[in-house]
Amino acid sequence: GKDEYGRLQPLLGVINGDEEKNINAGTYNGSLAWFEPITENPGMNDVEIWEFYNSTMDAHPIHMHLVSFQIIDRQPFSAILESQPQLNHMGDVGEGAYIKESSITYTGPAEEPAENEKGWKDTFIVPPGYVGRVKAKFDRVGRYVWHCHILSHEDHEMMRPYEVMETVQKKSSNLLATVSDYKLEQNFPNPFNPTTIINFSIPVENTLVSLKIYNSLGEEVGTIFNQFVQAGNHQVNFDASDLSSGIYFYALRAGDFVDIKKMVLMK
Repeated sequence: GKDEYGRLQPLLGVINGDEEKNINAGTYNGSLAWFEPITENPGMNDVEIWEFYNSTMDAHPIHMHLVSFQIIDRQPFSAILESQPQLNHMGDVGEGAYIKESSITYTGPAEEPAENEKGWKDTFIVPPGYVGRVKAKFDRVGRYVWHCHILSHEDHEMMRPYEVMETVQKKSSNLLATVSDYKLEQNFPNPFNPTTIINFSIPVENTLVSLKIYNSLGEEVGTIFNQFVQAGNHQVNFDASDLSSGIYFYALRAGDFVDIKKMVLMK
């Protein structure tokens, strides 16, 4: 799709039926920006097959952090693409898209990997109009990323987080967690330069959440997040590239709940 300035914005996402994405209703389908909820939560030592459908005009080298995988095959396909609104990192709405799952048709036989691709890999190329399939064992607990390894794509912003959970029972704790209280956590890392992560918890469905930044004089200098969210744990990435070094405060407002924490930017 495109961002709020009309620039090309290649995005990753999920194929989940034929309905348009609705974050508040828990429907995740199609393009997803970096800051949107995690949709991949393998358990520790799970072995999963991931399928990467490339509906663009580019060949994308897909890289999965902290996991080795084996390429199964690649197969040409065709499908119907539907446009949909896409929230951008600055809070504006741009253009996104999703693949109608019921429309996927395989237009040729599956192709085995080349001889040099039959070992363990952490990156592989998915050509335009192909689905690439890999088998991976997730043997490190933690939060990592998967992305396109073309520099301009991964920077803007063809990259998504995923989290390997300790147990199967914890898999739902990130996206669909049942939380009893509002909570704003300390950003990490702190001090930081120039990006940091802020986590917060919301116990009520369809809550309008505002997360704003203030300088040491109490002047508002930016809005990180301002949208309706579902109940659960949420994470946003704050990029302070445009700010100078100093002490800042971030304030979360959700209904009657307000909390403020301090952060230190060191450049």
